[in-house]
Amino acid sequence: MMKKIGAILLVLLLVVTLAACGGGTTATPTPPAVQDPQEHAFEAYLQIMNSMNLGPGQDGAYDLEFTMDMTMDFMGETIHSVTHGHMQMIVEGEIARSFMVMEMDMDAFGTTTMEMYMAMEGTSFTEIRMIVDGQEIPSEFLLPEMLEGIFEDAMNMPDVEAEAFLSAEIEVIDGYTHMHVVLDGQLMMDFAMAAVDGMLADLGMDLEITMGDVPMTIIVDANDNPVSMTMEMDMTMIFDGEEMTMTSVSEFIFIAFGDDVVINFA
Repeated sequence: MMKKIGAILLVLLLVVTLAACGGGTTATPTPPAVQDPQEHAFEAYLQIMNSMNLGPGQDGAYDLEFTMDMTMDFMGETIHSVTHGHMQMIVEGEIARSFMVMEMDMDAFGTTTMEMYMAMEGTSFTEIRMIVDGQEIPSEFLLPEMLEGIFEDAMNMPDVEAEAFLSAEIEVIDGYTHMHVVLDGQLMMDFAMAAVDGMLADLGMDLEITMGDVPMTIIVDANDNPVSMTMEMDMTMIFDGEEMTMTSVSEFIFIAFGDDVVINFA
């Protein structure tokens, strides 16, 4: 049972992250002379997505920290997990490098740590390394073809449209703009599931997810540079015929962009 729960949590981490990213890279629209709160929030969201959704030919770099707090009811068990992580990505021409380290605390089920480094040329991996709980995973178990498929599907995810923003309120606190929005959750989840359908099939996992609307807070500085993004999710899942419910709160804090990002992984 522990292996099944761990696999589900890792898949959900990926799905939640993709739902947060919600689409391929989109050119930021030219803002109108006067914006209502919904248009302003949508533009800020696109700027964050453009910063994070890098790919071949889309030069850039980011460095962020994230926290995901999940509570899941499944097979008569309530599992609470808190994941803290740090993620970096640098893209220069056709060369992309990324590094992620995270620690998942699942209360009575224990704690798991993971480090993962990936290098790509175009859409093909040139190096993948993963260390779980201090042990390096042999490369033959890392399934680069499956990861390449997820990457390609994620890059081809349809763009989130303004209609996904159901409401928005804006306030300025100490020079930082706080945008409190509500997103169409099922639309965001449909985007995410489209990117992992192939992986789920390869793993033999049958997973269906329905999700309620998603409250999100986006904070930008005086120059409209992203500072943080927080989102809440409430979803019901059918996994191999078993129903489960999950609530999560995810926070992404941006540390650096561009030349300030340095990946150190030996």
